[in-house]
Amino acid sequence: MFDEINVSYSKAFEKFGDTSSSVMIPKNNQYLRFDSVISFLPKKNHLKIIDYGCGLAHFYEHLIANWPYEFEYIGVDINKEFLDHNKTKYKEATFVERDKFLLMKNKFDFVVCIGTFNLKYKKNNFENQQFVFQEIQKIWDKTQKSLYVNFMSTVVDFQQENAYHQDVGSIYKFFCARLTRNVVIDSTYLPYEFSIVGNRKENQK
Repeated sequence: MFDEINVSYSKAFEKFGDTSSSVMIPKNNQYLRFDSVISFLPKKNHLKIIDYGCGLAHFYEHLIANWPYEFEYIGVDINKEFLDHNKTKYKEATFVERDKFLLMKNKFDFVVCIGTFNLKYKKNNFENQQFVFQEIQKIWDKTQKSLYVNFMSTVVDFQQENAYHQDVGSIYKFFCARLTRNVVIDSTYLPYEFSIVGNRKENQK
């Protein structure tokens, strides 16, 4: 299922190197997404953060530069070339292939998916949404406190053929029915995107 997407990312990495273009995200948009994530992080030391679909770990780089607290970072991805590059560049962090991560028994404070679901894993929109919901359920089971997921909105003027745009109402209903009703929707950081943040009941204030 991941072969076609992996080939696309590998070709982009060969062409563009360690840049946002290799993960198919405009550079300025990438930083706006990162800042949105940081705004939801609890301001305290020793958070265990999972970057699910970490790409080239640019979020880790942004955290180091902009997050003044100590944290543990684990990057998860399907692309071996990305993971090998990250392990060489960021020796102090941990990087794990998706299937191995899903077999881990641990739970983690904060799990983020930044641009992870912007490309279609399945051609049919309904089937792709079902896959996305299944992935979110799996990573929610590993979330101790909060889960942050970024999407492109369906309220746009144009959609590229292989891009996945999520209906905000559908993902909200899924979170409320299957995960938690302690949900925040943020559509303030980019005009055609939004993020949904689900919090465990014990994390309510």
